[in-house]
Amino acid sequence: MQVAAVLSFLIVHPQAVVGGLHILLDEAQDTSILQWNNFRPLFANSVAQGNPNLVVGDIKQSIYRWRGSDWRLMSEYLYRDLGRSAIHKAKGLSLDAVIIPFVDDPFTSATLLQPTLWCETSGPFAELGLIPLKASKSLLDTCFAPDYIRERIYEYVDVVNTWYVAFTRARTRLLLYAPQPDGKKYPLKSIADALYRIYADSLSDDFTYETGTRAPFVRKKEASTLVDDPQPAFSRVAMTADRLKLSLHGADYFAAEASARQQGIVHHREMARVEIDPDLEARSGNRHWFDGTYRVLNEASIVDQSGEIKRPDRVLIAPDGSRVIVIDYKFGQPHASHRRQVSQYVSLLRGMGYPSVEGWLWYVTEDEVVQVS
Repeated sequence: MQVAAVLSFLIVHPQAVVGGLHILLDEAQDTSILQWNNFRPLFANSVAQGNPNLVVGDIKQSIYRWRGSDWRLMSEYLYRDLGRSAIHKAKGLSLDAVIIPFVDDPFTSATLLQPTLWCETSGPFAELGLIPLKASKSLLDTCFAPDYIRERIYEYVDVVNTWYVAFTRARTRLLLYAPQPDGKKYPLKSIADALYRIYADSLSDDFTYETGTRAPFVRKKEASTLVDDPQPAFSRVAMTADRLKLSLHGADYFAAEASARQQGIVHHREMARVEIDPDLEARSGNRHWFDGTYRVLNEASIVDQSGEIKRPDRVLIAPDGSRVIVIDYKFGQPHASHRRQVSQYVSLLRGMGYPSVEGWLWYVTEDEVVQVS
């Protein structure tokens, strides 16, 4: 909604844009006259400021005329309205020969993949506003039948559009393989059904249809544009059943009582926002950790020589850089790994050139402060 509001404002007040406005209009061949008239002031203002803009489209792939698109935007209106010409470079006809197997896309989604329709309610249900409904045939017997029919039309059009793009890639040879529908009477459920209905009367005994003249094969003389980019070989790794498992970090997020781990995450986030706090200063033993004596870096990332990222909870640096204190908060019971973790932080900071680095563990819930030597 915010993007739409900003765009509406710019269309009405194009002069409000200060500085450079660069516009990219894609699929221009499917832009309607109404849409172009709305965008034209933006383009005109940008062109007047000398800014580069780009309009991309292919008039041979104008496939939305049924909803008002006008391909003449690419051939006439750009020059008429802006004094700019279009460079016609079609995306189609890009390959000499195209082979497409399995031409059998269904026009409608499978039962388990039915899209969700957000339908506007009316009458006695108007207070509900928009409601989500599965696009199933049962909607045909309800007041939402127009929504279902509209969705089905869009699905048919999307499939036809996709295959239109595929069918217009070949310059000289197009080979399609599609399954033959069962029986003489069959519903139009897939693109293969549509092809069969169109060419059924022209099929040969082996159910093939051929048109045009086969061009002789001529080997290209120009060098291939393909780049030989061999991928590195990876040695096989024997995977046992216990090697892979899901790590559900938030499995207990909605539990009635927060786990110790979730509580620790929340407390760490709260501590990460603190720079000066008299209460925390007193609880930590008045060590000048929270009174503004030092420059504070909360959860600052340190990248070691192997590229691994370490993130101490709190790093304090003296104004002259002569002393550094690294603090890690813990909200559980002490463990030997905690000391190793802080020792790693101390080593990294010393490796960065700080002459005096101290490491500390603060078990906050226990009010216990431990120096790591």
